[in-house]
Amino acid sequence: MISVDHPEWLWGLLLLPVLMLWSRSRLMSEPRRTLLALGLRSLAWTLVLLAAADVHRVQRSDNVATIVILDRTQSIPEAEQQAALDALVLAASNDPERQPEDRLGVIAVGADPAILEMPVVGGQVRVPLEPTRRDATDLGAAVATALSILPDDARARLVLASDGVDTEGNFGESVARSSAAGIPIDVYPIRHQRNAEVRVESVAAPTRVRPGQRSPVRIAVLAQKPTAGVLRLFRSGIEIDLDPSAPGLGLSVQLPEGRSVWETPQNFEGGGTVSWRAVFEPSSSQSLDRPENNVGTALTFVEGEGRVLLIETSRDGAGPLAEALRASGLQVFQQSPEAAGSDLASFAGFDLVILSNVPRWAFTDAQDAALSRAVTELGVGLLTVGGNRSFGAGGWLGSELADVFPLDCQPPQTKELPGGAIAMVMHSCEMPEGNYWGRRVAEAAIETLHPNDFVGMVEFDWDAFRGDDENSGCVWVLPMQRVGDRKSAFAATAALTYGDMPDFDPSMELAIAGLAETPVAMRQIIVISDGDPSPPTQRTIAEANANRVQITTVMVGGHGSRQDQVAMEATAIATGGRFFKVDDPQNLPAIFIREARRISRSLIQEGLSVTPSMQRGLVGGPLDGLSSLPPVRGWVLTGTRGGTASLGSGLDTGEDEPDPLVAWWAAGAGRSVAVTTDAGRVWANDWVNWPEYDRFWEQLARWAMRPGQSREIALRTDRKGERAVVEIEAVDDNPAALLRRFEAVAVGPQGQRISLKLRQVGPRRWRGEFPLRDEGSWFVSAAGRRPGESSVDRVLGAIDMPYPEEFRALQDNTAVLERAARQTSGRVLTGSESLFTRDGLSRRQARLPVWDVALILAAVVFLFDVAVRRLALDWSSLLRRDVVEAPETTLAGRVATRDQGERVAKARGVAGQVEDSDSPDPQMAPDGSLPPSQEPKTTERSAAMQRLLDAKRKNQQGDDA
Repeated sequence: MISVDHPEWLWGLLLLPVLMLWSRSRLMSEPRRTLLALGLRSLAWTLVLLAAADVHRVQRSDNVATIVILDRTQSIPEAEQQAALDALVLAASNDPERQPEDRLGVIAVGADPAILEMPVVGGQVRVPLEPTRRDATDLGAAVATALSILPDDARARLVLASDGVDTEGNFGESVARSSAAGIPIDVYPIRHQRNAEVRVESVAAPTRVRPGQRSPVRIAVLAQKPTAGVLRLFRSGIEIDLDPSAPGLGLSVQLPEGRSVWETPQNFEGGGTVSWRAVFEPSSSQSLDRPENNVGTALTFVEGEGRVLLIETSRDGAGPLAEALRASGLQVFQQSPEAAGSDLASFAGFDLVILSNVPRWAFTDAQDAALSRAVTELGVGLLTVGGNRSFGAGGWLGSELADVFPLDCQPPQTKELPGGAIAMVMHSCEMPEGNYWGRRVAEAAIETLHPNDFVGMVEFDWDAFRGDDENSGCVWVLPMQRVGDRKSAFAATAALTYGDMPDFDPSMELAIAGLAETPVAMRQIIVISDGDPSPPTQRTIAEANANRVQITTVMVGGHGSRQDQVAMEATAIATGGRFFKVDDPQNLPAIFIREARRISRSLIQEGLSVTPSMQRGLVGGPLDGLSSLPPVRGWVLTGTRGGTASLGSGLDTGEDEPDPLVAWWAAGAGRSVAVTTDAGRVWANDWVNWPEYDRFWEQLARWAMRPGQSREIALRTDRKGERAVVEIEAVDDNPAALLRRFEAVAVGPQGQRISLKLRQVGPRRWRGEFPLRDEGSWFVSAAGRRPGESSVDRVLGAIDMPYPEEFRALQDNTAVLERAARQTSGRVLTGSESLFTRDGLSRRQARLPVWDVALILAAVVFLFDVAVRRLALDWSSLLRRDVVEAPETTLAGRVATRDQGERVAKARGVAGQVEDSDSPDPQMAPDGSLPPSQEPKTTERSAAMQRLLDAKRKNQQGDDA
């Protein structure tokens, strides 16, 4: 059966007679060739029209394709999940109505659908791999995925095994699509009921309070049956005594069936954020209660100005800076990177965060991302103070915070800096997610290096080892080369196989040889291993020292012994390197970043005193009113950012442009300031006695600090399932508030950013929603601007997702499944029904395209058409099997040859003198002249043929005589 999508193109067939008449007048006179050419041209025209009309071949089939959708989320108890799986496995394998050509596919349901098996002949329901996230259910996405992979040439059926608890997506929309396509959804309800569940419904705390305010915190708990236990409440990680009259800090409670509420008044002092966490602990260890939903959280913003978090790695390394800020009336909290926290809430409660000589390896990836989001999305200020472990010298190149700095951690290429070279020896690491961490540490080191540095990677390859490789199986995955744009280096990390080398010697020899050829000031090898290869020989150690190569060894989990650890440590000591033993793989990137920076100490400039120059004409910056700065004796080389960044002060060393000293810019919703010298302990010790020292740091801090939240805007948040509802209201009396334009953004616990689409729902009121996909604290930042004004009113809010919505379900929701089955004419299965029955299934039509084949044929026919019209072939000669004599052996050939020679001779001026090479040699007279009969005679060209025939005849008569 044929279908045509654009039949209007077939009207072009009416032009065929016109085409044939026009072509006939231009073709040759031979009838057969003319007819053949006309036929080919008409066929080509017809094929082109069929392609343009989008012709399809319709194919129908009686085969069935069934896709089983298995709900593997945590709302279903494990026993019920296994029972449903066993029933479907049995139904698929023992189905009497299943035909040999029927197909079966399997999809697992979680937060995202996972295709476990495409619909194939002979497919079976197998024990599925778990989806990436089991803490949420998106049935709509699973059904949409199943519809997209169904084959067109088979009848289709979907089988959904679920409890009906749907926390994400739009299941109803996907059901409607399936119904419109005529594909039934059979449902296998997984029924369950939790009868002993205790759930913390909510922790209600005020979103915003003023210092000194007293407000209650309410805890709501739901119990399905009477349960005894202890209720605990934590304020910013510190447990509160809910019952001073009883021993211990928790409150012993006897929960009745239903909902219970407790209230405790709390005083709010100071400023920042206060986190609340309520936990219910059942008394009985045999409780069937699910612990994941026994937790509730909330967040409160305490309004206050001047809260500064000063992060430093050395104790009191920024003491003069902290004292100067406190003297100006700011609240300064000094912490180490380890104590600073790693989530967004750890930084959101401060108006300014100061990094004083903090290296990148002291920060975790989570801290790097959280502080970056706090600045760009929540408006927290950032002041970065230099030192010998800051900016590029501290490994910040390639980090998320590097994009927030108003300076480029990479100096300009015009700076002549002695580079370094690093070779990484990647050995098999037998630890959880070993390959992931191997790649992560390699990428961390590459991101830290300067483009002019050298980098290479060596690993063990079993294939090369079996092939008697001269390097005993050790190969360069990334040959030693300049870092450049890092594309080649990152591609090499993706190609690592992490082979298990038997000994270190070949890999280190290969790395040393590569490093020895690099024109750099410092060379280093970093070895990551579990320690079980044999240690390097003394000859290899001596070769490393001779080429000034330091070897740093990193020992990670595995089966390495104490002796292996001693050997790796000895290797590092013997070459001037370092040894690290790592139990937590999350610490690996920091080690590699730190070691990579050891080859780039050239970024530090010290030893000479330079008086900074001041950039004039910058109005409204943090250096207003300061005419000069004292000399500095050291700084970190950086580059200017350009764009909206401002360079307030530089250090002129006689080169093309001064090195940046003080720079600032607006980074998203926040502000960022950078100072490339230290706070006065080493490089800027002359600054401590400078009369303007306190004023300098106070101006920088107050310029970068987040401004106070607007009192003209009220922001409220609420949670509906796994969606957050944000409502903004303009509470001032200014009529211009009606014209205020709002923008809002939500930032999740993992740093994800979601822009909110706000719609006006009433006078002075706007509303927006966003999905709560991860548990934890979500922050909302809203900014309002009046028409014609540049200033922005900003307000913050927060909403907590203590646990996924999946854990709130206490029983199944089979009503949703039954409704989907009715809407699509499906069935409610019990486990004994056929998965491949043809009942109720309409034949589906597979539309196979023909236009592409038509175009190819049209091109081939066109070539034949050209050949017929342009090439003249003597088919009788081509098919003749007799041997054809050469032209010179026939009379006609000789005549043609004589004629051609005569024409050539005539052209040369000796016309008529033509020799017959085939005639017998003429007889010479005694005097050497030709006989009279042999003398050449001049004749006309028209008599040439007659003369040749006469000569031939005479010769033959002479031979006969």
